[in-house]
Amino acid sequence: QRGAGRPDGARHPLLQHNVSDLCRQRYGSSFDGGEFFLADHRVASQAGEPIRVLPAVAYLEMARAAVVDATPERQASDALRLDDVVWLHPVVADGRVDVLLELSAEDGRDIAFEVLSVSGDGGEPSPHCRGTARPSQGEPPATLDLAGLQARMSAGRLDADTLYTAYHAMGMRFGPAHRPVDWVLRGDGEALACLSLPAAVGDTLGAFRLHPSLLDGALQASMGLLADPSAAPGEPSLPFALDSLTVYAGCARRMFTWVRRCPGERGGDLTARLDIDLCDEDGRVCAALRG
Repeated sequence: QRGAGRPDGARHPLLQHNVSDLCRQRYGSSFDGGEFFLADHRVASQAGEPIRVLPAVAYLEMARAAVVDATPERQASDALRLDDVVWLHPVVADGRVDVLLELSAEDGRDIAFEVLSVSGDGGEPSPHCRGTARPSQGEPPATLDLAGLQARMSAGRLDADTLYTAYHAMGMRFGPAHRPVDWVLRGDGEALACLSLPAAVGDTLGAFRLHPSLLDGALQASMGLLADPSAAPGEPSLPFALDSLTVYAGCARRMFTWVRRCPGERGGDLTARLDIDLCDEDGRVCAALRG
């Protein structure tokens, strides 16, 4: 089994060391590309060779972990919301890559975060992702009626082999650690998928609250919204913005995800804005992604 990639003494696999000073709250991590969330998440490049790319969902877990670490009064189990997240361009690991996450206090209880990479030549850090974190004020969503959702998915079933074949044709190369989708049931502008923590990373569940493989699987299930997954676009489709993510609980080994187009969205491609709920086997929502 692959380990979580956490160096000895590190806080978190994605947030390894506190490198703060009197001016800035900062966390630093160094990745060599062998970590499962890089080695098994590759995207075809213009040169044709797949490159190791940090999944969009990894930035979300990184930011969540940083905010919890930096606010001792906050319990790890408290609900937390990330707002106005923007992915500028992905972190690519074609060798060692050093990543910084910076936090800064805003008005009220808000905390701005930014993820940057650092080059070895002493140049300015390159920004990759930014957003705002704040405590979640609302109540957790109602428990999802998984049986009812399954019953209304009348547009067929997508098995894992078909799903990952379609992604491969798009230039997305998911290795064993990033293939959590067991099946996807398709409906009218919505889909319901069953996810299982891959055996290749079976010992890493406790290292993350939002496990990158499972949260990435929630996004992968959006393939079920296409009218014909076998005719998916021939280029990678990566998230670039998110209205909000609210984290209510950690991931379990088996999860379900309900994906649907946002109200008012039309079209059958992967550019539409989506709402996604990730829940446990009892329908309790662990994470809610909006827009």
